[in-house]
Amino acid sequence: MIKNKRKAAIVLKKNNEERKDDEQNANKSDSDSESEESLMERLFGKKMKQSVVSTASSEVIDSDNEETSETPVKTVQEQTPPTVDEDEEDCVWHDEDDDVERKKVAEMKFAEFSGAWLNVKPVAEDEENFSGKIFSKRRGVLPQGEIDIEEVGTLVIGGLGGLPISGFDFHPHAPAAMLTQADTLAMFKIDGRENPLLQAIRLDNFHIKCARIISRNECLATSHVQWFYSHDLESGAITRTPFIKGRDRKHRVEQFYTSYESKYLAFTSRDGPIHIVSKKNKEVVGVLQSATEQNVDVKMSKDGNRMWTLSECGQVMTFDLRKMEPVHSFQDMAGCTSLGVNDQETIFSIGSTSGLINLYDETCMTKEYPDCLKTLKNLRAPVTFQKFNSTGELGIFGSELLPDQARLLHCHSQSVIRNFPGQRKLDTISQGGFSPKSGFMAIGNRRMQLFKLNHYPNY
Repeated sequence: MIKNKRKAAIVLKKNNEERKDDEQNANKSDSDSESEESLMERLFGKKMKQSVVSTASSEVIDSDNEETSETPVKTVQEQTPPTVDEDEEDCVWHDEDDDVERKKVAEMKFAEFSGAWLNVKPVAEDEENFSGKIFSKRRGVLPQGEIDIEEVGTLVIGGLGGLPISGFDFHPHAPAAMLTQADTLAMFKIDGRENPLLQAIRLDNFHIKCARIISRNECLATSHVQWFYSHDLESGAITRTPFIKGRDRKHRVEQFYTSYESKYLAFTSRDGPIHIVSKKNKEVVGVLQSATEQNVDVKMSKDGNRMWTLSECGQVMTFDLRKMEPVHSFQDMAGCTSLGVNDQETIFSIGSTSGLINLYDETCMTKEYPDCLKTLKNLRAPVTFQKFNSTGELGIFGSELLPDQARLLHCHSQSVIRNFPGQRKLDTISQGGFSPKSGFMAIGNRRMQLFKLNHYPNY
């Protein structure tokens, strides 16, 4: 940090010396003896200070342990670029070149704070980005029976490995993943080899209950309180929203659901109603009532136009978010615990406390009494976790109550993959999912186990 400041000061001195005549150069020794802060103030008439990019700086991030290493991967804890005080004094002189130079210095400082995350670029369709490992070149339908899969590491925040993971998401455009534990949010680079930590922030006195990547550069984190935080993954800004506009301020903001392409967030409540909130301005745009009981799971369609809710009694309701009204419902078995819907909306899966999973096709959105395609009986614990990959070929089911309770479903044949988990020891599963192009899968509870699916060549 000190080296960068000296570099900026030297550049400013050179610019200053080019504009002074011979008489001013004779007094060069006097200016050299000035402190950097005095020099900046004399040249620009402005005082530089550190400020926190947040609406409640006293509540955000602990900066006691600031990293000084020059390695590109750093843990960021409430470190933000310097900003200029609003009470500006009159400048001695002004030049556009100085503005450009100061902007470069600020960008350089922020690059240090953000670490390697800024260097993570989007992955092209045909680009192989997995640390030189060999991937299958074949394309086409995923073969049934067995899958070519290997474990390529674990993701965990240092010092928090024994605490439950409250949120996990693969970034939809860059080979990176978000993970939250306790009061910390971290970003990891996904390369299938070292999977290094890119950055981490700590939200002081804010135990994260739920966290998701809701857009290209925004991550949203909620707790057991009325306020929540938004983290800009590109700029590093952290914004505190004190409450949801249009909702009773006494209501706590805990669990929420969304899809990446949707423009809405769905916040559930203990007494039944679901508040549909705009992603852009965090304001309620509609309130939907799914059932008389509390919802145990909610899913949104990939385009964000439809939403499905599941209650414990087995009622599945479909909502049209363009009209903000229910359009269909059907009844499954009682004791339901989780709901799964693939991106193509061709497979609907409903898990239960007994470990059974009922599979339906798209006719369940139109028929009052749809026929169950198949019932899977491979788990011996309540099915609390369900995810499908982007192609709709593969699904993962698991339980957060017992370890080693996870199965991969080959969707086209409606059969379970035989060699997973195999001899692998698995944690209980509360979080996980597939990367955008299905090259990786992650599952876990207190640590994320990362797997590479060799059938899919891209991240």
